[in-house]
Amino acid sequence: MPISLPPVTPEIRSLFPAIAGNPDIIHADNAATTQMPVSVLAAIRNYYETHAANPGRGAYEWAQDAQNIVLETRLAISKLINLPDRNGIIFTSGTTMGLNMVAQCWGKYCLERGDEILLCLSDHHSMVFPWQKLAEEKELVIRPYRLRANGSIDLDDLASHATEKTKICCVTHINNIAGWLNDLSAIRSLLPENVIFNVDAAQSISHATINMQSCGIDFLSFSGHKMFAMTGVGVLGVSSRMHSLMRPLLYGGGMGEARQGSPLYERIEAGTLNMAGIISLDAACEFLADIKKYDLLPSLSRTLYERLLANPRLDLIFEQKTYALDHLCGIATFTIEGKDSGEVSDILSAYGINVRAGRHCSGASDSVRISLQIYNTEQEIHKLCDILEEISQK
Repeated sequence: MPISLPPVTPEIRSLFPAIAGNPDIIHADNAATTQMPVSVLAAIRNYYETHAANPGRGAYEWAQDAQNIVLETRLAISKLINLPDRNGIIFTSGTTMGLNMVAQCWGKYCLERGDEILLCLSDHHSMVFPWQKLAEEKELVIRPYRLRANGSIDLDDLASHATEKTKICCVTHINNIAGWLNDLSAIRSLLPENVIFNVDAAQSISHATINMQSCGIDFLSFSGHKMFAMTGVGVLGVSSRMHSLMRPLLYGGGMGEARQGSPLYERIEAGTLNMAGIISLDAACEFLADIKKYDLLPSLSRTLYERLLANPRLDLIFEQKTYALDHLCGIATFTIEGKDSGEVSDILSAYGINVRAGRHCSGASDSVRISLQIYNTEQEIHKLCDILEEISQK
């Protein structure tokens, strides 16, 4: 069991310059972007100041160092998500690119007219739109399954929509509005072995243990900036059974030497890699390995929900019960009676509190989202919720 630290210690906050340097700011928009710790920032700075070079583009030491870093990062990511074959670690620009690549690099070539896709239309647009577009182009059938009232995947509904024509099941590990941690193993067990399992792990990569092998995941997408690394870099993890079925999305430099038997990444990645981003991923993996021994988020998440549930004029987008709060991962989305989400966000911003307002890249109604990370504190949560009570009473 992880060690539990009820309060967030000052030492943890001191690891994040943006947090430590702005003590009057409460950053509660972490589902959008996390702050970077000192170790990640130092790794990026060291690359640019001491040996910036392209990997595999020369025999000189800097280029070889870059090549070694890329290989080391593939290994670190493969360990983080338990994907045994690091050749299936594809560097992308982020979750959106990874999810689009599943549709364009696999679905475009492997799905035929009438094939069916299990998809939740309440998921992030980056998961939904690529399949809607491909379905329109190739006359595929989308079989939509629903979420329960608490925001978890309705497993019975998902299973009822699977047929002999089902080719792929797309799920989100943690919905970016509900914050509910879905059981990937349970979902995989409902699917025939031949059905491809495609997972959006953008919100779970820094909060949950992910095991591609034991959960039977074929595609896993996530972003660096959700896990304490840079923006503009991410990963698509691909299971070994999918390697021979993938086709490139882009064509360009570095692919000329690739052959059919070459590692998947050599056949898929075109052009110059985002080296600084990859270095930040490597450093973030090391940071996550160190910090995950402290199970900080559950107690913070419970405190947040208990306070929000106690406000009678505040309505959560997804209904939650106090006995089930342990399934939530620090994301809470709500409306306040008679208040526009932008108005609430502006008021909170005036108090130095960063939250998200709008529809959150999904089909959700206009709402406010709070999302926590390990550097948030219970004192911050109480201050935020005290202000929300004042807003709701006016």
